[in-house]
Amino acid sequence: RDGALGKFAFNRATRLFTVIVPAIFLTLIFDGIGTRIDLTAYPWPYYAELPLWEFLLRGLTLSPEWNGLMDRVRLGTNGPLWSLSYEAVYYAMFAVLIFLKGVLRLGLLALVAVIAGLPILLLLPAWAIGALLWRNISTRDGAALSVPIALALSVVPLAILVLLRLAQVP
Repeated sequence: RDGALGKFAFNRATRLFTVIVPAIFLTLIFDGIGTRIDLTAYPWPYYAELPLWEFLLRGLTLSPEWNGLMDRVRLGTNGPLWSLSYEAVYYAMFAVLIFLKGVLRLGLLALVAVIAGLPILLLLPAWAIGALLWRNISTRDGAALSVPIALALSVVPLAILVLLRLAQVP
């Protein structure tokens, strides 16, 4: 619905940064206060102390969960920020897929996949199914999904999960 790469990028960046910027600074403030009161209440792996520069860099680049070329990190006690890290990758891949063509498209998709790492790529089908479902519902003016589509959206994600577990993929 955004129609152009610039508009898509602006809308997604606005959505991500209106969450990540306050979350980063509130995490720094509250973790700073809490660790001074009782450091024992902040055990690893629920709290990871990072140098301020790394905390800000990884937070503002939405990259704490990317592990293709770097290690995953936790931003203080704010574990839920993992989802924004995943979402940023999915938005980038979607933009490349929709708005670019040819060798550039393939090269950038491969680059994003390598940087993001396998755990993020393994959840990509779940995000894509959600995006397709939203698109389908939003363009139907409230009309019900057909039975085959509803069954596929219900069964396919579960089947993928079962297959991954059988293949012993963590």
